[in-house]
Amino acid sequence: MCPLFTSAKQLIEIKVGGYDYPPYVIHDISTNRYSGVTLDILRALNHLQDEYSFRFVSTSRHHRHAAFSRQRFELILFENLEWGWQQLNVQQSLPLVLDRNLLLTHQQHDYEQDGLFMPEHNYSVVLFDELHQREHLSDEGFAVSTCSHVMNCIKMVLKRRVDFAMVNESYYLPLTRQRPSLLSSLKLVDNFSPVYSLHALVRDESSLTIEQLNVYLQQLSLSGELQKIMSKYQLALAN
Repeated sequence: MCPLFTSAKQLIEIKVGGYDYPPYVIHDISTNRYSGVTLDILRALNHLQDEYSFRFVSTSRHHRHAAFSRQRFELILFENLEWGWQQLNVQQSLPLVLDRNLLLTHQQHDYEQDGLFMPEHNYSVVLFDELHQREHLSDEGFAVSTCSHVMNCIKMVLKRRVDFAMVNESYYLPLTRQRPSLLSSLKLVDNFSPVYSLHALVRDESSLTIEQLNVYLQQLSLSGELQKIMSKYQLALAN
């Protein structure tokens, strides 16, 4: 005899950390709502399968490692193992996208290209995430500061408060298409565009293995859904 009612399958919750880093995570302070590539991928993952429920958990770029250690989340997207995660128990996925760091300066700034990293110039540069951007600068060539948001870094250059700002290409290029007037005030430093890969990082003890996550991401790619999400933010898949 068949039961009249069947209980719904209990999904395994996977908490996914993220911090304000457009276009990957975008925080609207006025509404305290989050959007961006990460949130779109989580929706696609939830629609793809019926084993796990992926739920976004907000953190900050400064405290994301500590939050992970406190087990506030077990998965984070668009990270790199070398950005302070080596000593934590994580597995890294196949690359999701490739991004670049760009060095911006004011159009009226006549800097010395050949001696850009020489300490005698004492140029100032503002970074959004010193953890991975600092490695692209010489130890003595710049006076380094940080800012709270990528746009704030750009504003500091526009106001001539710093000589340079390092920003991610995935944010800056769409911004200049939305606000082409910026190009009359800003210019890119020639021969400076280091590339880095972005991945998903999963806790070793997670019920979701890195192998299973790679399978899900590959399925999203084969269906065209992943490309659709990336093209929305003018990003290209890494492979």
